[in-house]
Amino acid sequence: MLSFRSLSLLAPLIRVGNAALFTDPKNLPNTEYDFIVIGAGTAGNVVANRLSKDSTKTVLVVEAGLNDAGIQAIEIPFLAPETAGTSVDWNYTTIPQPGLNNRILDVPRGFALGGSSNLHYMLWTQGSEDLFNSYAEVTGDPGWSWDAIQPFWKRVSTLVPSTDNPSLSPPPPADNPTLSNGDGPIQVNLPNFPTDIDFRVINGSKELEKAGTGDGRFKFTDNMNGGDSIGFGFNQESAGGGQRSSSSTAYLRPIIDSRPNLDVLIQTRAMKLIETYNGTFTSVEVAQNVDGPLTVLKATSEIILSAGSIGSSQLLLLSGIGPRDELEAIGVPSKINLPGVANTYSLGRGKKGTFFYSSIQSPRLHVPELEGEKDPSTGAKSANTEFVFTNGFFGSQVPTEGHFLTLAVALVSPKSKGSLTLKSSGNGTFTEPSIDYGLLSDEWDLEALMQGLRDSETFLNATPWTQPSPEPYIIEPVGDWATARNGTDKDREDFIRNNMITVFHPIGTARMSSGSPSDPLGVTDARLRVRGVKGLRVIDASVFNTNSRPYLSVIPKHLSTPSLKEEHK
Repeated sequence: MLSFRSLSLLAPLIRVGNAALFTDPKNLPNTEYDFIVIGAGTAGNVVANRLSKDSTKTVLVVEAGLNDAGIQAIEIPFLAPETAGTSVDWNYTTIPQPGLNNRILDVPRGFALGGSSNLHYMLWTQGSEDLFNSYAEVTGDPGWSWDAIQPFWKRVSTLVPSTDNPSLSPPPPADNPTLSNGDGPIQVNLPNFPTDIDFRVINGSKELEKAGTGDGRFKFTDNMNGGDSIGFGFNQESAGGGQRSSSSTAYLRPIIDSRPNLDVLIQTRAMKLIETYNGTFTSVEVAQNVDGPLTVLKATSEIILSAGSIGSSQLLLLSGIGPRDELEAIGVPSKINLPGVANTYSLGRGKKGTFFYSSIQSPRLHVPELEGEKDPSTGAKSANTEFVFTNGFFGSQVPTEGHFLTLAVALVSPKSKGSLTLKSSGNGTFTEPSIDYGLLSDEWDLEALMQGLRDSETFLNATPWTQPSPEPYIIEPVGDWATARNGTDKDREDFIRNNMITVFHPIGTARMSSGSPSDPLGVTDARLRVRGVKGLRVIDASVFNTNSRPYLSVIPKHLSTPSLKEEHK
C-alpha cells in the first residue's frame, strides 16, 4: 500500500476539460496572463476563483508545491498531525533562539495546493471584534472593521452537521441561530466525536464561571466566533463529511475542469519579480530546480503574492523591494526602499507533534493582572493566553506506560518580534531565508506565560479533574513540569525556556498601514497594494499587523483513565 508521501510524488501533468494543471512551465499555453497569483494557499485560491469568474480575464496560479489531491494525511482529519515535516512541508527551521537557550525550532509551511492550511488542525477561528477593529484603525479603512467583514465570513463558509457526533444539534442550533456561518464553499462543522476530556473542560469552565473565579475569564461560550474570543467552548473545524475542507477543495479544484481562462502550474518556484519600468513589477521568473532554466511569465494587470508570511516577503526581498542597506549588503540591487519588509513580525497559531487533539476549542483568557500600557492584545475581547488540551503525552522522555493528558499554555498576543532576512542573493527561493522568531525577547511574554501556568493550575483544580469517582481523573503531574510547578519562579522560567515551542503561522512581514509617513514600516495599504510599487499586491497573513496565539509550554498530567491516544492504539 502506498504511503501518502508516495502519493504526493505522483502528482501528474493533468489536463481536464478546458483548464489545466501543469507540472512544467514549458507546457503552459501562454507566458502572458491578465493576473498571476503566486501561491495556491488559503487566499491565493480564493482570489484565483474570483478573478477567473470573468471569462474575459486570464489567470495563472503558480504553486511551488505538490498537488494535494489524494494525499490521505491532508484529506483525513484524524491524520492532520502527520503532515508537518513531510513532502508537503517546506521544512524550514529558525536560527538559534537565545530566549530558548539557543534551541532551533521547526517552521512548518505548506508545500502543496491549499498551502499551510494543509498543516493546521482545521480550527476555524475568525478572531475577535477587537482584532478587526484594530485593522480598520491602523489602515484608516472602515472596511476592515468587525461589522464590515461579517458578510464575507458568511460568503466563505457553511456550517454543516457533525459527521459522527449526534450529541450536538445540527446547524444552526435551535437555541443559537447565529452559529450558522452562511452559504460559502468552505465546510465547517462542530466536533465530529466527543471525548471525556471535552466535557470535563466544559464542566470545569462552568463551575469556575459560577464561582466567579478569575474575574470571568474561565467563562463558557457556545460560539467561539461571535466576536468575543474569551472563554471555553466547542471549536469549529474546517471539515465536512469526514474530510478536510480547504481553499483547494473549495475554491480551486472544483473549477479546474470548467474554466478555460484558468491555468495552474505546480512544482514550480517563483524566483523573483522583475521591474518592467518605473517601479512597476509585472513579470516573474520561475524555475523548477536551482540550476534553472528560468522562465519569465508576465501579468498585464497584476501580480498577486500569496506565498505566505515567509514566501511573500522573501520574494519581495529577492526582487529588491525592502530595506535598501540590508539588500545592498548581500548584493541584491535595491529597487524600492521599504524598510518594513520582513523587518519585524509576530507569530500566529499552529501546533507540532504527533498526538490526538481534543474537540474543545482552545480556550482563551484575557488576564486582568496583565492589563495596562504594556498589554499587546487588541482589547477586552481579545485573549492574552490560551489552553490547548491534548490526549496523550506531548514532550520528551515519553513514559513507557500510563495514560496522559497534556495541557499546553499558549501566549496569544506576544510583544516579542522576529525578523526574516536573506542568507544570500543566490539561488532565489531555493535558499532558505534566515528566520528569527525572537522568542521571549520581550520580558512581558515571559510574565504572561507565567500567569498562564498559574491559570492552568487553577483550572485543573476544578471538580471534574479532582473529584474521586472512584479516584481523581488526574493522578499527578509528570515530566519536567512535576518539578517546576512546586519550585521557584526561576524553576518555572527555566521550564518555559527549555520546553516552549511555537504554534507557528508568522504574520506581519509585509504589514498593512494607512501609508502615513509616521508609519515608515508599513509595506501594504488598506487594499493590500505594495507601497511605492505598481502592479503588485500581497494577500496573505504577511499583511496582518496584530497577531493571535503564538507560544506553547507543555504540562503533561498522569491520568487514572485511558486517554484517546491509548484507546486508538
